[in-house]
This record gives sequence, C-alpha cells and structure tokens, in this order.
Amino acid sequence: MRPRGNRDPAVTFTSVAKRYNLSPMTVQHIFDDHVQIPKATTLPRVLQLDETYSFKSGTSVYVCMLLDYDTQTAVDLLPSRKKQDLIDFFSSFPLEERQKVRFIAADMYETYRVVCKKFFQTRSMPVTGSM
Repeated sequence: MRPRGNRDPAVTFTSVAKRYNLSPMTVQHIFDDHVQIPKATTLPRVLQLDETYSFKSGTSVYVCMLLDYDTQTAVDLLPSRKKQDLIDFFSSFPLEERQKVRFIAADMYETYRVVCKKFFQTRSMPVTGSM
C-alpha cells in the first residue's frame, strides 16, 4: 500500500511531519537523503530567471528559479541567487547548449545582468517585474 499523498504537490514537509509526528526538518533531511532530482541537461529557447523568498536554504534566504518561459516549467532551482551559484550552473553547459537560448527574461537584479552577459553575450534580455 502506497502512503497517501506522496505525489500530491500540496503535501508539504510540515504536513508530513504532523502526520508522522516528526519535525519538518527531519522530514526534509529524509527527503534530501532519498530523493535525487536530476540536474538540467538542456536549456530552453527563452530562459526566465526569478528569485523567491525561501526557508533559509543554507546559504541564502532566496532561491533562484530557472524556468522555461514558453512551457512555464522548471529548468532548475538553485540554492541562492548569488553570482557564484549562477556561474557554476551555467558553466556546466557547453557553449552549444547555451547558444540555444534566444532570450532571457529577468528582473533588474544586477547579478542576473552580469552573469547573463557573461554566458549569453548576444541574447536579448527583456526586463520583467515592476520598477
């Protein structure tokens, strides 16, 4: 018998913790120890970068979401929006893969502009969000 709700996106670490009388942090550690999320191997035609406030991810209160703008699906989730995390991520892709990106959508966060200019020199970068 499969545990209830194990594939339900509404299930949170906190709800599982309450169900099994554990702390949310214990549930998160169990999840991290047993679930392997594959790394992105391709980049989309239109790459969207955004950050969201998160539980402290260890290094930052923000995580960086990388999305395929066309399909509105996740490409990857980085532990922070720090420059080195973005550099490490984009460095893992060969030039041929990075050249597939035609547009980048991001807000005016300086780090996004600097890193995208380094890895996607000739790409258009529309500014999103409010000013």
